[in-house]
Order: sequence, then structure tokens, then C-alpha cells
Amino acid sequence: MKKSGNTSAENKNKNRIKNPIGRGLLIAIVVMLAVSSTIVFVLFRWHFSLSLYAQFDSRLTSVITYIEHHADADDLKNCIETGEHSEKYDELQEFLNGMIDDLGFEYIYIVIPRETVLVNVISATNAEEFAAGEDNMPLLDESDAYSPETLAKFSSYWNADDISFFEESSEWGTYYTGIKPLRDSSGETIALICVDISSSALHKTVVLMVTIGLTFAAIAFIVFGGLLALWLNRTVTSPLRALEKSTSDFISTDAGANDLSYNAPTVKAQNEVGSLAGSIEKMTGDIRAYIDAVFEANKRARDAEEEKVRLAEKAAISAKIAALSESVSSLLDNMPALSFYKDAETGVYCACNQAFAAYADKPLPRDVVGLTDYDIFDRATADHFREDDKKALEMDHPYVFMEEVPDAKGMMKYFQTTKLKFIDTTGKVRLLGMCLDMTEMASARRESEKAREAYEAAISANVTYSRIARALSTDYAYLYYVDTDSDDFIEYHTDKDNEALAVERRGADFFAQSRKDAAELLHKDDRQAFVNAFRKENVLENIDSAGSFTYTYRMVFDGESTYYNMKATRLNEDDHHIIIGVNNVDAQMKYQEAIERMQEEHTTYSRITALSGDYIAIYTVDPQTNHYVEYSATKDYEGLGLAKEGENFFERTLEDATRAVYYEDLDLFKTTVTKENVIREIKEHGLFTLEYRLMIKGEPFYVSLKAATVEEKDGPQLIVGVSNIDAQVKREQEYARKLSIERSKANIDALTGVKNKHAYIDAEAAINTKIENSEKVDIALAVFDVNGLKQVNDTYGHRAGDDHIRAGCEMICKTFKFSPVFRIGGDEFVAIVQGHDYEHLGELIGEVARKNAENAANGGVVVACGAAKYSGERNLAAVFERADHAMYINKRELKCE
Repeated sequence: MKKSGNTSAENKNKNRIKNPIGRGLLIAIVVMLAVSSTIVFVLFRWHFSLSLYAQFDSRLTSVITYIEHHADADDLKNCIETGEHSEKYDELQEFLNGMIDDLGFEYIYIVIPRETVLVNVISATNAEEFAAGEDNMPLLDESDAYSPETLAKFSSYWNADDISFFEESSEWGTYYTGIKPLRDSSGETIALICVDISSSALHKTVVLMVTIGLTFAAIAFIVFGGLLALWLNRTVTSPLRALEKSTSDFISTDAGANDLSYNAPTVKAQNEVGSLAGSIEKMTGDIRAYIDAVFEANKRARDAEEEKVRLAEKAAISAKIAALSESVSSLLDNMPALSFYKDAETGVYCACNQAFAAYADKPLPRDVVGLTDYDIFDRATADHFREDDKKALEMDHPYVFMEEVPDAKGMMKYFQTTKLKFIDTTGKVRLLGMCLDMTEMASARRESEKAREAYEAAISANVTYSRIARALSTDYAYLYYVDTDSDDFIEYHTDKDNEALAVERRGADFFAQSRKDAAELLHKDDRQAFVNAFRKENVLENIDSAGSFTYTYRMVFDGESTYYNMKATRLNEDDHHIIIGVNNVDAQMKYQEAIERMQEEHTTYSRITALSGDYIAIYTVDPQTNHYVEYSATKDYEGLGLAKEGENFFERTLEDATRAVYYEDLDLFKTTVTKENVIREIKEHGLFTLEYRLMIKGEPFYVSLKAATVEEKDGPQLIVGVSNIDAQVKREQEYARKLSIERSKANIDALTGVKNKHAYIDAEAAINTKIENSEKVDIALAVFDVNGLKQVNDTYGHRAGDDHIRAGCEMICKTFKFSPVFRIGGDEFVAIVQGHDYEHLGELIGEVARKNAENAANGGVVVACGAAKYSGERNLAAVFERADHAMYINKRELKCE
């Protein structure tokens, strides 16, 4: 009979606590989302509009300024008054047509506002309009009518001092317009220069950014609401539901059952819910204690009866297992090979036949059961067996192979071994093994060459080992056996403990795989050279010509580089395979590097060799007691009055330094020449060295202090030598000074005095390095070509041509005052524009155009100019190409004027 109650009725009528919490949380999220959306919309629209309009202003200003410099206002005024085209008018028309196609503006035009219309002075016609059959607009055309408001707006800018901007919507779309009065030489406004650009894209961009902002805000509030709901669920609703379920389950438990229990929920909330859970748990505990006492007697009786049944079943199972084991052992004993099976996970032998027991040097098979390979064989043989077990367990079919292994007594045996994975009746994975002894057959087959080849075919793995051993020494960490016809390979790993080879992996396309491995493992400075050298045709060519191919490189493990040497050679009388060995030569290479560094030293620092050096003083110091003795010293050094023997060498040295060391080097000497620092430097680098100046005869004198340790009969001694390097340092300083002067001369153009092409190449390389390192690069290139040089040379001679080049260079340098200028050809110059010039590049290009106009009128030099800013190109050469292209466009324009 179950406990009675109104649980079902209560469940139907109850209102779940999470419902009002969820509704309240949803309302809060909606209100917060609406308020934040409004704020985000206003702020995003305001910010992005300002930013994008600022970009439009800058672009329109550059174009209008360029048009203003290019247009001849006085000539246009004459065309307006006469109604006739001039040659300069036609050139300006062509120039504007080219600009509208190159720059992508909607409209470029020069107009005069009247009462009802804008009178056209000149307008750009793009290629699309020409393709549609349209022609340039006529001079003083009045066909386009505008609203009075629009005409009034244009007229209001007639006397403006600078460029103005406004946005206008019409039946043709929404446009952002830049407008500036065009004045003649007397300062009178003759027309308005206007450039239109579509602002539809701007508004779309603003809407897109606002949409993105609102989306992120919505996601943020949804995540916040979700986290809040999760927190409420954890601290209130979930504990209550758990408590409700536990009590309901307890109420519905059969009162007559002996497993009456109350599954107390885990309530971590430190509130009324937690207190209620504790009270209910205590109450149910009291009820359980009473019922448990009633059922305990019955339980003990049932347990006794169940134990009798269990013992009977266990005896029956043991009998079956013993019979099965006897059956398996009988089966293995009747197999014509060494047979066994073992547990796949632990490697413990479960059964074997008498032949395998004899191989394991055990009297009976039961003496093998319960042991592992490591309990029976030496470690190397056991490792070999375990490796074969792993391969067999990875296969879904029998693993058959030939092997040469010792028995438990150390006698070598040849086996044809078969290993098979299977699952026994208990569900455990087992490994069945059968080894056919072929030792006598192998011995017989060695009697003749033909029989030996057949044997080698049967035990190919062992043949491979022996052939590799003949081809290379056993000194290699990795060995590769490569088929040069198919590029298939086997990788072997040497076991240094037993000097045996084990197959690490097999694969195809060896040389391609090697290049892939090199990209991951080799030191970055060695990768490309390795890929270039380790090509199949190069390796085989070296082997055929020199007998072997060798190569040394570095591999990186855990951030540390290690030297390895590779050696490749052919097998004897085999033109289809090569053996490649990889050996760790890190110690040898680093030792060789250390020897080379020591050979680079001009003086040695042991006591005997120190006597032959140019030392002015030598000390021996006991590093344990700090006792020192001056071993030898020159007369000038002794004039410093330093003690020849004493204690506390380093303390005494720092005291004497105050009056003996040149004042500019004193702080360096005191902070560097300490015992801790000297000993550390010697341990890390083998030698401590410091160059400074001593005051000898009132003059600073360059010396070098070197310290090293040498082993003597009484233990290690610290040898400190002070050598005379004054003449050497002064020679080096003089050489550096002269070298600097010569380098400066080598980078200067003799004709103009600016930097030459060699200097530009160095500067270009430095900037390319910054680009490769992803550093910030705020530069532009301005390319120049001095016009008319050939004509001057042909007419007036090369001396006049040199003057012409110098005049052009002077014009460039005066314009680009804050940027280095380079002469890279006969009449070609380039400026690396930076700093102030970079910020005002458009104005400086306009200044060059203005000077060209003046010089063309009075017979002066004219310089074609083009510029381009760096905008993420792979190198500076790409920027130069864009600037050079712009220069040639300007050169053609100047020739047409």
C-alpha cells in the first residue's frame, strides 16, 4: 500500500515559481534593450557621420585645390567673355575628363550661378557618357534648370574665402558637394569650381554600423539575462524543484519496502530554501531509522540464503574456467609451434604450450602463466615483443612477420611469428601468438648465395637491419631506408641501450615528407637552405660523384636548437635504395664553435701565455680566499701606487679605482668589476672582459681587463690581466672616422650634393625591413623628372645641362624641405616624404605645379612630379611604381601645355 496524499491534485493547481521570475526578467531585458538601442543609435550615427564626412572633406579639398592650380583663370575669363574656346580651355577639358575617370567622382564642373540656371563654363565628361554618345557640354550652356533654393545656395559661395561643403538631394540622388570660387589674377571671382560625390554609400555605411552596434547590444543583454536567469535557477527554482521531487518520491515509496530512503537534494543556497531542505532531511532520517530496524532481521536471513547460492555459483564457474584452461593448454600443446596467449592490457601470459615454456627456460607451462615478458627475458627482447604486440593489436587481421630474437638463455632464434587479437568469453581482449622455429632452416639457407637470397626475402625486416648496419655506423639517432624508384621509405630509430634498430614508421614520397618535416622542425634560418639542398636529384648526384651526401643543420625542440648531421649513401651493389643516417652532433659543433671563438681572441689568459702578451699588469687571485699577488707590471703601471699583494682583491680594486680610473669610466668600472659579476661571466662565456681608461701620467690611457680561471695544482686560480690597447683603440677610432667620411662621400651625388642611388637603395632596404616586421610606416614617395635635359645638352652643352639638373634639384629640395632627396638617374630624383611633408603632401604637389607654371612662363626649369603614399604594399618598390606612373602622367600633361 502506498502513502496517501493530494500530490497529483496539488501539482495540477500549482503555479511554478519560475514563471513569474521569467516574466519579470523578460520585461526587464526588453526595457533595457529599448533604452540602450536608442542611445547606441544616436551615438553611432553621430560618430560615424562625422568621421566619414571628414574623409569626404579631405578628398574634395585635394581635388579642388589641384584643379585650381591647373586651371588658367584669366584664360577662362576671356573664354566666358568671348564665348569661344581657347587652346588652354580644351586642355583643361581633357584634364577634367581624365580626372573624373581616374578618381571616381560623380561630377566635376565650373559654373556661374544666374537667376534661373547654372551657366556651364566647363564640365567633365566620363568615359561611360562618351560611350553612350554624349559629348562635352557647350561653353555657357544654360540647359540645366535648378530650384531657386539651390541657385541661392550656389550664389552664397561666390565671395567665400575657402572651400565650402554642403549636401543636396534631388531626383538624381543625394550628393555631397565641395565648392570654391575661382578667381583671376586681379582677385575677381569669375566662376565656381564644384565637385560632387555620391553620399548614398555614406548613409548606407552609417546604417550598417548602427545596425551592428544594436546587434551587439542585443546580444549583450540576452547574455546578461541568460546569466541572471541561470543564477536564479541555481539559487531558487532548482533547489525548490529538487526538494519537491525528493519529498514526492519519498511520499510515493512503498511503505512495505525494505529500501525506504530519502534522496536528499544538494541545496547549496544559504537561505530559507536551504533551511527547509535540512529540516525535511532530518525528519525523513528519523522515519528511515525506525523502518530500518524493522527490516534488519529479515535482511540478515535473506543475506545468508543468498551467500549460499553465490558460493555454489562461484564453484561452478571455477570448475568451468579450470576445464577451459585445461582445454586451451591442450590445444596449445598440440600446435606445431611455440604457442601462447596473453592479456592484451597487462601483457601477462594466460596460457602456453610446453615448447614455449622451454623457450622461456621454464619447466612447465604453468610456470609461465602469470608472468610478463619482462619477468622472463632481458629488457631489450621484452621491449621488442611488446612493440610487436602493439602492432598486432592495431590490426584487424593476423600480423605475420619474421624475427631474430634470443631465448631466455641468450641463444639467437629465427621465428616466423603470427600474432592475432581476439576477445575471450569474459569479454577481455587477448593476444594469441604462434612462433614457428626456423633457426635450422635459416642456417641451411646460408650455405649458398641463392638460398641466402630466398632466406632474406622471407625475413626482410632482419635483412634490412643487417644491410643498414653494413652501410652506416650504429652511431645514428635515426636511419631511413629509401627506395629511390618509388620514394617509399622506412624510418628506424636506434635504441642506445641495446644498440638495436626498431621501425618507427613507414611512408611514401620520402623527399616531399622530408620538406614538410623541415618546415615544422628545422631552425628558421636553416629551412630554405635545407629545402634547396635536399632534393632527390641533388642527393643522388652527390652520392654518385662523391660516394655519399652529407649535410649539417639545426632542429628546434622546446625552443632550443640542436645540431644534426645527415649522411646518405647507397647499399652495396644496390642502385635502387639508399640509406640515410641522422646523427646528433650538437656537442661537437658547439665545441668547435667554442674553439673558433677562442682562436679569435688575440691574447690568451693562462699564466704562461700571459707573459708573452702586451700586458701592463697581471694578477693571480685565489677565488676562495680573495688573496691576490701582482704577477708582473710595467713601470708606468707601478707608478699608480697600487698594492702588489694583499687580501680582498675586489674590494681593494674598487678602492684603488677612485684615483686610477678615468672619471668618465669610473661608474662603469665599479658596477662591473665585482666578484659575483666576474665569476658569472667566466662561467657563462669562459672569459670576463672590460675596456676602460686608466689615468697614466695625467692622461687617459685605454686598457683592457680580462679575467679567466685556470686549473693549477692547488686548485682553480683566477688570472686577471690588464693589457695595453691604447694604440689599437685610437687606430680603430681613426679608421672609423675615416670610414665614416668615405661612406658619407660614397652616398653623396657629386653634381647636386644630395644623396645618390646607393644611399636610396640602403634607405629602401631599411624601410622594407620595417614593413616585413609589421612596424608602422608613415611615408610616401615623390618621383621627379627634370624636363628638357636632352634639349639643353644638345643646344648649350653638357655644362649647361649640369646647371639645368642642379636647378631642378634645388627646386625639389626647397619644396620638400623636411624629406631626404636622392638623385637616382641622370635627370631623375626621388624624395622619401615623411613628417611635416607627409602631412602636407597634396599642398606640396600643388606648389610644384605652381612653380612649374612660373618657370614655364619665364624660361626656367620644369620638373614633372608624381607621388604615392604607402598603403600596405609588400615592399617600397610597389609604392615607387605607383608614384612613377603618376609622374609620367604629369610629364605628358606638361608637354601638352
